[in-house]
Amino acid sequence: MTLTEENRFILIQFFLVDPLSQRPKIHPKRLEMKKNRLIKELRDMISDYKESEIDIDLESYQEALKVVKEIKTAEEYSDFIDDLLRNYL
Repeated sequence: MTLTEENRFILIQFFLVDPLSQRPKIHPKRLEMKKNRLIKELRDMISDYKESEIDIDLESYQEALKVVKEIKTAEEYSDFIDDLLRNYL
């Protein structure tokens, strides 16, 4: 499964200090975020949106979660994150 621009934006948010900044920067500790932690963060965000009954289409969030879960090895995950954050490094 490939990432849409919306999926990329959703995932990138987890790594930035201030995603809404004019010049967003990657948080140094988040750059080392492991796959399972990212999955947990995504699940928690989806759950929070569902519980708060915010009128938002969660399909893109669920697709982003699915893409991350499909990554098999640590090397694949590292390459995925490098590609995802290339414009911010």
